[in-house]
Amino acid sequence: MRLSFASLVASTLLASFAGLATASCSDRENPHFAQGPTGAEAGPDPEEEVGPDGGPPVITGDPTKGILLEGTVIGETGPYEGQVLTLPNGTIACAEPGTTCSEDPLADGVAHVIVNGIIAPGLIDTHNHILFDIFDDSDWLPQHPYQNHDEWTLDKNEPRYTVMVDVKQCLADASQGKPTWCPAKYHGAGSLECEMEKWGELKAMVAGTTSVVGLAGTALPCFASLARSIDTQFNGLDADRVQTAAITPSKTTADGVCKNYASGKTAAYLIHVGEGLDQKARDEFTKLGAATTTPECLYAPQTAITHGTSFTATEFAAMAAHQMKLTWSPASNVALYGDTTNIPAALDAGLTISLAPDWSMGGSQNMLDEMHFAKKWSDEHWKGRLTARDIVTMATVNAATVLGLSDRLGTIKAGMLADLLVLSADETARKTPYEVLVNSTPKNVRLTMISSRVVYGDSELRKIATGGGLCEDFDACGSSKFMCVAEPGKTDNKLGQTYAEIKGALEAALIEMDTLRPAGIGGNFSPLASVVACK
Repeated sequence: MRLSFASLVASTLLASFAGLATASCSDRENPHFAQGPTGAEAGPDPEEEVGPDGGPPVITGDPTKGILLEGTVIGETGPYEGQVLTLPNGTIACAEPGTTCSEDPLADGVAHVIVNGIIAPGLIDTHNHILFDIFDDSDWLPQHPYQNHDEWTLDKNEPRYTVMVDVKQCLADASQGKPTWCPAKYHGAGSLECEMEKWGELKAMVAGTTSVVGLAGTALPCFASLARSIDTQFNGLDADRVQTAAITPSKTTADGVCKNYASGKTAAYLIHVGEGLDQKARDEFTKLGAATTTPECLYAPQTAITHGTSFTATEFAAMAAHQMKLTWSPASNVALYGDTTNIPAALDAGLTISLAPDWSMGGSQNMLDEMHFAKKWSDEHWKGRLTARDIVTMATVNAATVLGLSDRLGTIKAGMLADLLVLSADETARKTPYEVLVNSTPKNVRLTMISSRVVYGDSELRKIATGGGLCEDFDACGSSKFMCVAEPGKTDNKLGQTYAEIKGALEAALIEMDTLRPAGIGGNFSPLASVVACK
C-alpha cells in the first residue's frame, strides 16, 4: 500500500501519509478477493493450528542477572536443541547446542527457563503505516481492485478511506493537514500520536515482532518503548540510519539520500515504488533512477523497494545488478490490486526479500498473520515455491539485511541484541520449528523479549518480566498472558502509560470522532481495532 501525498495535497484533503484486548473481530468480507484471506482472516485455519505446548516452563534463578532460555533454537545455520543466554545489557552472551551456555560464568545465578518450546529471532516488520493500526477491515476495505496506487486514494473512488484518513490526521495532530471539524483538544499536547503509535507496537509485540518500520512521520520520545520504532532515533540503537519515503522524492531530497549513502549516515532507504499492476506503476522504477543529479545513484545496495507489485523480470534484474532489496506485502497487495509481487521472478533474479504486513485494513494484523498469508499464497499460486523456512528468513535475517542491521538483529548468536520470540510447541511440533512459526498466532507466543527485556508472554512466565507490578493481565483469545507496557519509574513522554490507559484514550477518541465526522460515509470507526483479532 502506498499513501499518495501528492494526490491528497492536490485535493486539499490531507497531505500526510507517512505514517482492546477483546474489541470486535471483523466478520466483514470483501467479495472481490477470494484468492486468500486478509486481515483477521489471515491467521491459521483451525485445522492448521500448531500443536499443544510441552507443558509449563521450569524457572529457577534471578532474572535481574540475566535469562538463560532452553529449548529448540532457530539458530544462525538452522534449528538445534540448546540454550540462549541473555544479559541485562540487552545482548546475547551465548547461543549454543546442548548445555554449553549454562557453563558460561556469565550464567551464574541467572534465571534458567526451560521453555518447552521454540526460541526464534524476534520478527522484524520492514513496512507498516503504524498510525493506521487503530483501524482494521471493519473500518475500510477497497471497493474493488485497482490498477495503481493513485486510483484508490482519490476521494471520488474511496470516500470511506478519505474520512478514515481524516480521523487519523485529527487524532495525531498531523502537521500536514487536519479536517476542519477536528477539535482543538487534539492539537499540541492533546495529540494522541503517542497512543496510536503504541497501539501499533502492541499489535506487533504480542505477535513476537520486536522491530517495526512504522513511517509515523515526526518521531516522538514516547516511541522509545514496546517494540523498536526502528526508523526513528528512539529505536534503542546507537543511531537511526534508516530513511523512508512513500513517493518518488524531489531531486534535492534524492541527492541528499545519495550523499548520506556516501557518508555512511544512511544504511537503508525504504521507498514505495511500482505499487500497482499497470505501466504507470512500473514506470516509477525508471523515475527513481532519474530522480537524482547523478543518474541512478539511488540504484544502490542501500535501497529497498517496497512493493514492486508491477515489476517484471526486467526490473528485478536491474535491481539485482545494483544489489537492491525488496519488501513484499502480499495481503494488502491482494486487497488493493487482486494480485501481488512476482516473488518467484524476484527470487530467480537473486534478490534479498523481506516480508511485512503494511497496515491493518486489507493487510495483516501482524507479522504472524502475514507469514501465514504469504505461505498460503505461495502454495496456491506458485506451487509451494516458498518453504516455511523461506518465509521465516524473510521475516528475520532478510529483514535485518534490508534495514542494514544484520550485525545487530535477525539472528540468534552471541553479540547480537537479545530480541527473541518464544513459541509454545510440543515435542513433535518442535521437530518442524519453521512450520510452527508460520502457523502460529499471538495465542501461541509464549514470550517476547526486546533487548533482554521481557514485554509479553504467558502468565506463568510473568516472574521473569522486568516490568514487575506494572505488567498487566491480557487475554489473547482465551490464553492467559501478561504485557509490560508502562516503564517503571518513567513519568515523562507518556512512557508511564499503561495498556488500559492507552486503550481507554483511543476508544473514547474514536467514539467522539464518530459524532464529529461527516455523516453518511460508512458506519462507525469505533470500537478500536483489537490488539489481537480472534476468530
